[in-house]
Amino acid sequence: MRLVTGQEMREVDARAIKEYGIPGIVLMENAGLRVVEELEREFSPLTGRRVCVFAGPGNNGGDGFVIARHLLCRGIWTKVFLVGKRERIRGDALVNLNILEKMGASITVLAERNDNRVQVALALCDIIVDALLGTGSSGPPRGPFPKVMEAIKGSSRPVVAVDIPSGLDPDTGKVADCCLKAQLTVTFGLPKRGLCLLPGAEYAGRLVVADIGLPPDLLQGGGTRLITKEYVASILPQRPPSSHKGTFGHLLLLAGSRGFAGAAVLAARGALRSGAGLVSLAVPGEIVSLVAPQVPEAMVHERTSVDDLLERATAVVLGPGLGTSPDAKRLVRDLMGKIELPLVIDADGLNILAEEGLELAAKKKVVLTPHPGEMARLSGLSIADIQADRVEIARAFAKRWSLTLVLKGARTVVAGPDGTVFVNPTGNPGMATGGTGDVLAGMIGSLLAQGLSPMEASAAAVFLHGLAGDRGALQVGQAGLVAGDVVEYLPTAWQEALIT
Repeated sequence: MRLVTGQEMREVDARAIKEYGIPGIVLMENAGLRVVEELEREFSPLTGRRVCVFAGPGNNGGDGFVIARHLLCRGIWTKVFLVGKRERIRGDALVNLNILEKMGASITVLAERNDNRVQVALALCDIIVDALLGTGSSGPPRGPFPKVMEAIKGSSRPVVAVDIPSGLDPDTGKVADCCLKAQLTVTFGLPKRGLCLLPGAEYAGRLVVADIGLPPDLLQGGGTRLITKEYVASILPQRPPSSHKGTFGHLLLLAGSRGFAGAAVLAARGALRSGAGLVSLAVPGEIVSLVAPQVPEAMVHERTSVDDLLERATAVVLGPGLGTSPDAKRLVRDLMGKIELPLVIDADGLNILAEEGLELAAKKKVVLTPHPGEMARLSGLSIADIQADRVEIARAFAKRWSLTLVLKGARTVVAGPDGTVFVNPTGNPGMATGGTGDVLAGMIGSLLAQGLSPMEASAAAVFLHGLAGDRGALQVGQAGLVAGDVVEYLPTAWQEALIT
C-alpha cells in the first residue's frame, strides 16, 4: 500500500478535481460520511452519545462540518467549536459551515488563546472529533490551537481524528507537545507516512484508510509503501509438488565466534524456518562442537577456507556474532573482493565494513541490516538525525551505495537502490532483545537463497519476523519474549501471511 506525504496527497486530490472533474465538495462530503460511519462502528450504539466536533478554518475543518451535519441528521447531540477566525474559512468548507448555520447547529467560535468555554462542553461530551489541523498545516500549532488541544488532552475523552491527529507531522511522524492522541484515525484515500512511523503511529490509534471516491489510478505508484500481508503472500516462494531440497536454495552463514555461538545458532534457525532447502553454517573450529547439536538440520563446518562452500551456495549471510578480530576483518575483506552471490551483512560484519569502507559493498547484490547505532557508524550521522527521518535517510543511503538497506528498529524501513522504500507495520517492543536481529539476518538470507530479489526478501522477512514476534508476545508477553520465541512462531506467521 502506498504511503504519501501531505504534499503528495494534496496533489492526488488536485488531480482528481482537475483531471477527473470530481468537485472538491463531493470529496469533502464523502470524507465526512466515512468518519460518521466509523464513529457508528467504534461507539455502537451512537444514539445517546454526546459529540463535540472541533474544527479548524481549513478543509480539515470542512470535513468536521460535514461530520457534524450528518450526526445532527441522525439525532446525535452535537456541538461544534470553530477554532480560529470565521473570516478565514473559504471554499467548500465555507459552504458546509453555512449549511450547518442554516440548520441551527450550535457553533462556538474560539478565536482567543484563553477562551475557557471549551471546558464546559468537554465536561458534557462523550466523544471528541478532531478536525482542527490537517495535512496542510506546517510547524507546531499556533494561536488558540495549543490551548484548545491541551484542554482536549486533559479531558480524557476518546478522540477520533479526521485524516490525521492535530499536531502530528504527516511526513515524518514527529509530534508537537500538544499533539492529540486519537483512539481512532480515519484517513482519506491513502495512509500518510506520519501515521505509520513512530511516534506518530502511537498517536493515531486504530487506523482506518477510507475510500472517498478518488480514482484508483491516482492511488497507485509512489516511492514509499507500507508492507502488507497481501504483498508478502504474493512474493513468497511457491512450493510445487515436485520440489526437492535443491529447489529452495543453499544458504551459507558465516557467523559466530568465541562467546557468540548463539548468534550463529539463531541465524541458522531463522534461515531454516524460512524455507531454505539447505543451510551451511561456517564457524570457528573452537565452537563447532557447541553449535552443531543446536542446529541438527544445518551442515556445520569449521571456518577455514570458505571457497568450496561459496561454490555450492546461492546466497550468503555474513556477520552475526562474527566478532571484529583480525581474522574476522580479513574474512570480510576477502569475501567482499570476490563474492557475486546475494549477500546479507549484519552485526559485526557491518562494524567491519564501516572501518574498511562502504565501497566494498557498493554495486553488489548486498543487503545491509543495521540498527540505528550501526547506521550511525556506517553513515557518519548521529542516531538522533537518523531517527528524525528514517525514511529519507534510508532512501538516500541505499541510492548512494546502490544496495538494499534494512534500517532496523520500531517500524523497520527497507530501502532499495532505485529509491523505493517499504515501511514495516509488524513487531513490538518485546523484540528489543539480543538475538532477534540474528534471526532476521538468517531469514533474509534464506529468502535470497530461494530466488527473491534483495528488496523482496528483505520486505517479506521483516514483515514475517515482526509478525512472529507479535504472535509470540501474545503467548509469553513482551517482557518475556526472547529471540528463540520469534523463531518458534515463524511457521505460525508464515501460515497467517499466506491466508489472504
